[in-house]
Amino acid sequence: MKQKLSIIKLSQLDTILNYALQFRLKKKVINFVENGGTITEAAHTFGIGGASIYKWLSRLKLSTNKVKIRRRKLD
Repeated sequence: MKQKLSIIKLSQLDTILNYALQFRLKKKVINFVENGGTITEAAHTFGIGGASIYKWLSRLKLSTNKVKIRRRKLD
């Protein structure tokens, strides 16, 4: 039983680390653009799409969007 518990904790840790890395990437890209880099240069440098950069720049704050109500899909 202890092994299953540690696997669950490791998967949760992996998810948390992924969110942290995504947040750092967003901050780096936004700083790059705000300090004079173009969106095209940032997209090529960091290997992400330009649409993502435009979306990040249009937000007022860098935080996750929490879904208030998630409707279940029933077939």
